[in-house]
Amino acid sequence: MSRTPVEVKPPSGIELSHVPTIKGKRAAWEWINNVLGVSMTMNYIVVNANRRKIRRTMIGGALYFSTQDLFDFVMSHREQTT
Repeated sequence: MSRTPVEVKPPSGIELSHVPTIKGKRAAWEWINNVLGVSMTMNYIVVNANRRKIRRTMIGGALYFSTQDLFDFVMSHREQTT
């Protein structure tokens, strides 16, 4: 049996955007930890960005992330409870 996907909304007060406005892995890590309040190590973000597990955009040789893609990455690690 397959489960019906559940739409997950961001915490109140946080607007997500598909526009890649967060420059660099450190800024992505800071946004996840400080804005979303999810504790992840910098190394975990770096490894997953390097493995392309986090969607990113290359602009002028720098990596950029959108808030929507970072949120989706965090939520892809959650477990559904019954």
